[in-house]
Amino acid sequence: MDNFSTLVCKCSADKFVVREVDLVDIMGQKRVKYAFCPCAPDPVHLLTSGYLASTPSLPQTAFSLRLLNFYDLMWNICNSHKTPFTKVLRRWNESRSARLCTKNSSKVRSKVFLMVHV
Repeated sequence: MDNFSTLVCKCSADKFVVREVDLVDIMGQKRVKYAFCPCAPDPVHLLTSGYLASTPSLPQTAFSLRLLNFYDLMWNICNSHKTPFTKVLRRWNESRSARLCTKNSSKVRSKVFLMVHV
């Protein structure tokens, strides 16, 4: 995905704070170290990379816009409800990426897909 962060942030590297964020996409899920800075809200920084934050402050999970667009198509064409959709997405992504664990733990984070609200 494209990254347009330079359009909203011109800060020097020393101003950035790095935090882990779980990125969920139609082609997989991953935990990444993402650099945030105080010049723009965290959700704006994620949006510049094509992800929608799950919360307005200190987001730990973000969903790709293409995943949300895909769900919107499924909803409008097939009337696919979110619970079956999240089950399909979980099974689809399990074969393509490592399962995400809760922060500072080895417990599997199973509810990440239940956060999809469109």
